[in-house]
Amino acid sequence: MASKGLFSFDTDPLFRTQKGRYYLVAIPERTLLASELPQDIGKLLSRVRAPLRFTECNYIQESTTAGW
Repeated sequence: MASKGLFSFDTDPLFRTQKGRYYLVAIPERTLLASELPQDIGKLLSRVRAPLRFTECNYIQESTTAGW
C-alpha cells in the first residue's frame, strides 16, 4: 500500500467485549493525492473526510471511523 502512496492500517482480531482500533502499519514516502486519481474515483473519494492527519495517528479508534 505504502509503495502506491497510501497509508496502511490494520486491526487485531476482536472479541465482543473489546472495542476495535486500527494501528498504523506503513507510511508512504510520497502520499497519493486525490487529484492524481481517475476523475470518477477521485469524486467518490472526496465524499469521505477524516478529521485527523494520518501521519500523526499511530492508532485510530473504530468508533472514530463511524462518522466518516
